[in-house]
Amino acid sequence: MRNTLTAFFFIFTGISAAAQPICNITYYDEFNGVAHRMVKGIAQDRSGMIWLATWNGLNRYDGYDFITVKPHADKDSGISSNRINGIEMMATGDMWCRIDNRIFIFNPRNHRFTDIHKAIEERLKTSFSVKHIWCTDDGRMVFVCDDGLFVTVDDRNPADNPTISQSRPSVDFKSDNHRRYDDLGGYTRYELLYANADRFGTIWVVTSSGDIYYTYDANRLLTKYDKRIET
Repeated sequence: MRNTLTAFFFIFTGISAAAQPICNITYYDEFNGVAHRMVKGIAQDRSGMIWLATWNGLNRYDGYDFITVKPHADKDSGISSNRINGIEMMATGDMWCRIDNRIFIFNPRNHRFTDIHKAIEERLKTSFSVKHIWCTDDGRMVFVCDDGLFVTVDDRNPADNPTISQSRPSVDFKSDNHRRYDDLGGYTRYELLYANADRFGTIWVVTSSGDIYYTYDANRLLTKYDKRIET
Protein backbone atom coordinates (compact mmCIF):
# COMPACT_ATOMS: atom_id res chain seq x y z
CA MET A 1 0.00 0.00 0.00
CA ARG A 2 1.09 3.54 -0.68
CA ASN A 3 1.40 5.58 2.52
CA THR A 4 1.83 9.00 0.94
CA LEU A 5 0.80 12.12 2.81
CA THR A 6 -2.18 13.86 1.26
CA ALA A 7 -2.59 17.57 1.96
CA PHE A 8 -5.85 19.33 1.13
CA PHE A 9 -6.59 22.90 0.08
CA PHE A 10 -10.35 23.42 -0.12
CA ILE A 11 -12.10 25.81 -2.49
CA PHE A 12 -15.77 26.47 -1.73
CA THR A 13 -17.84 26.70 -4.91
CA GLY A 14 -21.41 26.92 -3.65
CA ILE A 15 -22.37 23.62 -5.24
CA SER A 16 -25.24 21.62 -3.77
CA ALA A 17 -24.71 18.95 -1.14
CA ALA A 18 -25.60 16.32 -3.75
CA ALA A 19 -22.60 17.19 -5.90
CA GLN A 20 -19.00 16.27 -5.32
CA PRO A 21 -17.01 19.06 -3.63
CA ILE A 22 -14.11 20.55 -5.52
CA CYS A 23 -10.66 20.75 -3.97
CA ASN A 24 -7.04 20.91 -5.00
CA ILE A 25 -4.95 17.94 -3.83
CA THR A 26 -1.18 18.04 -3.38
CA TYR A 27 0.77 14.83 -2.72
CA TYR A 28 4.00 14.95 -0.72
CA ASP A 29 6.54 12.17 -0.45
CA GLU A 30 10.22 11.63 0.32
CA PHE A 31 11.20 13.53 -2.83
CA ASN A 32 9.66 16.84 -1.75
CA GLY A 33 9.93 17.11 2.01
CA VAL A 34 8.58 14.04 3.83
CA ALA A 35 11.26 11.97 5.57
CA HIS A 36 9.81 8.62 4.47
CA ARG A 37 6.98 7.44 2.22
CA MET A 38 5.49 5.37 5.08
CA VAL A 39 3.29 7.87 6.94
CA LYS A 40 1.69 6.10 9.92
CA GLY A 41 -0.19 8.94 11.61
CA ILE A 42 -1.09 12.64 11.51
CA ALA A 43 -1.74 15.06 14.39
CA GLN A 44 -2.04 18.84 14.84
CA ASP A 45 -0.59 20.60 17.88
CA ARG A 46 -1.92 23.67 19.71
CA SER A 47 0.09 26.06 17.56
CA GLY A 48 -1.45 24.67 14.38
CA MET A 49 1.57 22.68 13.21
CA ILE A 50 0.90 19.39 11.43
CA TRP A 51 2.98 16.42 12.65
CA LEU A 52 3.52 13.23 10.64
CA ALA A 53 4.64 9.90 12.08
CA THR A 54 6.97 8.28 9.54
CA TRP A 55 9.42 5.39 9.46
CA ASN A 56 12.24 7.93 9.54
CA GLY A 57 11.22 10.18 12.43
CA LEU A 58 8.61 12.90 12.95
CA ASN A 59 7.90 15.52 10.29
CA ARG A 60 6.54 18.97 11.18
CA TYR A 61 4.70 20.87 8.47
CA ASP A 62 3.86 24.58 8.84
CA GLY A 63 2.00 24.94 5.55
CA TYR A 64 5.18 25.80 3.65
CA ASP A 65 8.09 23.59 4.68
CA PHE A 66 8.86 20.31 6.43
CA ILE A 67 11.37 19.74 9.19
CA THR A 68 12.36 16.31 10.49
CA VAL A 69 12.86 15.38 14.14
CA LYS A 70 14.51 12.02 14.73
CA PRO A 71 14.57 10.26 18.08
CA HIS A 72 18.04 9.62 19.51
CA ALA A 73 18.33 5.84 19.37
CA ASP A 74 20.61 4.31 21.99
CA LYS A 75 20.43 1.92 24.95
CA ASP A 76 20.08 4.73 27.50
CA SER A 77 17.11 6.44 25.82
CA GLY A 78 15.18 3.20 25.35
CA ILE A 79 14.63 4.12 21.69
CA SER A 80 15.56 1.37 19.26
CA SER A 81 14.89 3.01 15.87
CA ASN A 82 13.44 6.01 14.01
CA ARG A 83 10.26 4.10 13.06
CA ILE A 84 7.32 6.00 14.54
CA ASN A 85 4.21 3.87 14.06
CA GLY A 86 1.60 6.14 15.60
CA ILE A 87 1.02 9.53 17.25
CA GLU A 88 -1.79 11.08 19.29
CA MET A 89 -2.02 14.51 20.92
CA MET A 90 -2.20 14.66 24.73
CA ALA A 91 -4.29 16.97 26.91
CA THR A 92 -1.00 18.54 28.05
CA GLY A 93 -0.07 19.63 24.51
CA ASP A 94 2.59 16.93 24.27
CA MET A 95 2.32 13.94 21.95
CA TRP A 96 2.10 10.18 22.40
CA CYS A 97 4.53 8.39 20.07
CA ARG A 98 4.66 4.66 19.43
CA ILE A 99 8.21 3.87 18.35
CA ASP A 100 8.34 0.25 17.23
CA ASN A 101 6.31 -1.32 20.06
CA ARG A 102 7.13 1.09 22.89
CA ILE A 103 5.47 4.34 24.02
CA PHE A 104 7.25 7.68 24.35
CA ILE A 105 6.08 11.23 25.06
CA PHE A 106 7.27 13.87 22.61
CA ASN A 107 7.46 17.54 23.58
CA PRO A 108 6.81 19.59 20.39
CA ARG A 109 8.32 22.70 21.98
CA ASN A 110 11.80 21.35 22.74
CA HIS A 111 11.69 18.26 20.47
CA ARG A 112 12.54 15.86 23.31
CA PHE A 113 11.36 12.27 23.71
CA THR A 114 10.64 10.80 27.17
CA ASP A 115 10.55 7.05 27.80
CA ILE A 116 7.21 6.81 29.61
CA HIS A 117 6.93 3.13 28.65
CA LYS A 118 9.62 2.15 31.15
CA ALA A 119 7.96 4.12 33.95
CA ILE A 120 4.58 2.46 33.29
CA GLU A 121 6.17 -1.01 33.21
CA GLU A 122 7.85 -0.33 36.54
CA ARG A 123 4.55 0.79 38.07
CA LEU A 124 2.69 -2.27 36.72
CA LYS A 125 5.64 -4.59 37.56
CA THR A 126 5.34 -6.24 34.16
CA SER A 127 6.52 -5.64 30.59
CA PHE A 128 4.26 -5.14 27.59
CA SER A 129 4.55 -4.57 23.83
CA VAL A 130 2.13 -2.12 22.15
CA LYS A 131 0.59 -2.58 18.70
CA HIS A 132 -2.13 0.14 18.78
CA ILE A 133 -2.89 3.28 20.80
CA TRP A 134 -6.49 4.41 21.32
CA CYS A 135 -7.80 7.68 22.82
CA THR A 136 -10.91 7.71 24.99
CA ASP A 137 -13.55 10.39 25.40
CA ASP A 138 -12.80 10.79 29.11
CA GLY A 139 -9.12 11.72 28.80
CA ARG A 140 -7.40 8.37 28.97
CA MET A 141 -5.21 6.35 26.62
CA VAL A 142 -5.52 2.60 25.99
CA PHE A 143 -2.52 0.63 24.73
CA VAL A 144 -3.51 -2.52 22.85
CA CYS A 145 -0.74 -5.03 23.48
CA ASP A 146 0.61 -7.88 21.36
CA ASP A 147 -0.38 -10.56 23.90
CA GLY A 148 -4.03 -9.49 24.07
CA LEU A 149 -3.64 -7.29 27.15
CA PHE A 150 -4.93 -3.71 27.46
CA VAL A 151 -3.03 -1.05 29.41
CA THR A 152 -5.01 2.07 30.39
CA VAL A 153 -3.34 5.30 31.54
CA ASP A 154 -4.44 8.81 32.39
CA ASP A 155 -3.56 11.27 29.64
CA ARG A 156 -2.19 13.87 32.07
CA ASN A 157 -0.41 11.55 34.54
CA PRO A 158 0.30 8.33 32.64
CA ALA A 159 2.71 6.77 35.15
CA ASP A 160 0.62 7.49 38.27
CA ASN A 161 -2.15 4.87 38.21
CA PRO A 162 -1.92 2.66 35.09
CA THR A 163 -4.13 -0.43 34.93
CA ILE A 164 -3.81 -3.63 32.93
CA SER A 165 -6.56 -6.06 31.94
CA GLN A 166 -7.21 -9.05 29.68
CA SER A 167 -10.42 -7.60 28.24
CA ARG A 168 -11.07 -4.47 26.23
CA PRO A 169 -11.93 -1.57 28.57
CA SER A 170 -15.59 -0.58 28.58
CA VAL A 171 -15.05 3.04 27.54
CA ASP A 172 -15.93 5.28 24.61
CA PHE A 173 -13.09 5.65 22.15
CA LYS A 174 -12.50 8.54 19.79
CA SER A 175 -10.45 9.08 16.63
CA ASP A 176 -9.11 12.28 15.07
CA ASN A 177 -11.27 15.31 15.81
CA HIS A 178 -13.48 13.29 18.18
CA ARG A 179 -14.96 11.21 15.37
CA ARG A 180 -14.82 7.42 15.21
CA TYR A 181 -14.88 5.41 11.99
CA ASP A 182 -15.14 1.65 11.73
CA ASP A 183 -14.27 -0.50 8.71
CA LEU A 184 -14.75 1.40 5.45
CA GLY A 185 -15.08 -0.37 2.12
CA GLY A 186 -12.07 -2.66 1.81
CA TYR A 187 -10.23 -0.90 4.66
CA THR A 188 -10.18 -1.69 8.35
CA ARG A 189 -10.24 1.11 10.89
CA TYR A 190 -6.51 0.56 11.42
CA GLU A 191 -5.92 1.58 7.78
CA LEU A 192 -7.79 4.89 8.09
CA LEU A 193 -4.98 7.39 8.35
CA TYR A 194 -6.76 10.67 9.03
CA ALA A 195 -10.20 12.23 9.48
CA ASN A 196 -11.02 15.92 9.56
CA ALA A 197 -13.89 18.34 8.99
CA ASP A 198 -13.28 21.49 6.95
CA ARG A 199 -14.77 24.90 7.77
CA PHE A 200 -17.75 24.22 5.50
CA GLY A 201 -18.71 21.08 7.41
CA THR A 202 -17.51 18.52 4.88
CA ILE A 203 -15.88 15.53 6.61
CA TRP A 204 -12.82 14.11 4.85
CA VAL A 205 -11.22 10.72 5.49
CA VAL A 206 -7.85 9.56 4.11
CA THR A 207 -6.83 5.90 4.02
CA SER A 208 -3.29 4.58 4.33
CA SER A 209 -3.24 3.79 0.59
CA GLY A 210 -4.12 7.36 -0.41
CA ASP A 211 -7.85 6.95 -1.14
CA ILE A 212 -10.04 9.89 -0.11
CA TYR A 213 -13.63 9.77 1.18
CA TYR A 214 -16.02 12.55 2.17
CA THR A 215 -19.50 13.15 3.59
CA TYR A 216 -21.62 16.15 4.50
CA ASP A 217 -23.24 14.35 7.42
CA ALA A 218 -21.43 12.26 10.07
CA ASN A 219 -24.48 9.95 10.22
CA ARG A 220 -24.43 9.19 6.49
CA LEU A 221 -22.27 6.89 4.41
CA LEU A 222 -18.95 8.18 3.11
CA THR A 223 -18.41 8.70 -0.63
CA LYS A 224 -15.11 8.03 -2.39
CA TYR A 225 -13.66 11.19 -3.91
CA ASP A 226 -13.33 10.80 -7.68
CA LYS A 227 -10.25 12.77 -8.73
CA ARG A 228 -11.03 12.10 -12.39
CA ILE A 229 -13.83 14.68 -12.43
CA GLU A 230 -11.89 17.52 -10.82
CA THR A 231 -12.15 20.88 -12.61
